[in-house]
This record gives sequence, structure tokens and C-alpha cells, in this order.
Amino acid sequence: MTTDSRTRGTFGQGWLCAPITGTASGHVDNARVDEFRQQGGEQLVKSMALKAMELSRQRALAVSEALRGRYKDIDASRVEVVGRGWEEPAGPDSETNRRVEVQWFTLE
Repeated sequence: MTTDSRTRGTFGQGWLCAPITGTASGHVDNARVDEFRQQGGEQLVKSMALKAMELSRQRALAVSEALRGRYKDIDASRVEVVGRGWEEPAGPDSETNRRVEVQWFTLE
């Protein structure tokens, strides 16, 4: 897990006391969708899309668990884990699309 300047301040003192919830959204790349379509048509694409959703959910779960391991006060119920599959590409290359996005929300 890396931390850049945009996230360093997020976990400062006192943040755990605030009513915060988060979402970890996992994503996978879509590089092989055309290959799946050629090999087995739309039925194979649908089958592989379901597997991609599960893989992306597992990816998000791993990040959520790493965060909870590092920040012991995070309750698992405060972080929603979601698998998005390949439906929301961030760019044209596979590396960019294999990612987990974590968003924190303050409840007011």
C-alpha cells in the first residue's frame, strides 16, 4: 500500500473519532474482453464478467483488510467493499485499470 501527498493527512489524529465511513472499490482490466468474445461469444463474456466482479471484490477486500490491520480502530462495518469488474476503466492501459479506489465520507 502506498501513500501519496493526497492521502497523508487523511489519517491524522482524531480522524477515527469522526463519523466516517468508506468504500473500497476494486477494478480489473478489460484487456481480454475481445478475446473472450471471439472464443465463446457473449456467453463467455458474461461468465468472465462475473469472475472479474469477484476478483475485483477480492482485491478491494484485501485493501480494506490492510487498512484495518494498519488502523486498528477502523470497524469493518464502516468500510463497504465493492467489486466493479472491468466496467469502469480509468484509462487505456491494463495497469491503470487494475486498482482499488478508497473513498472516505464524513457523516454530518
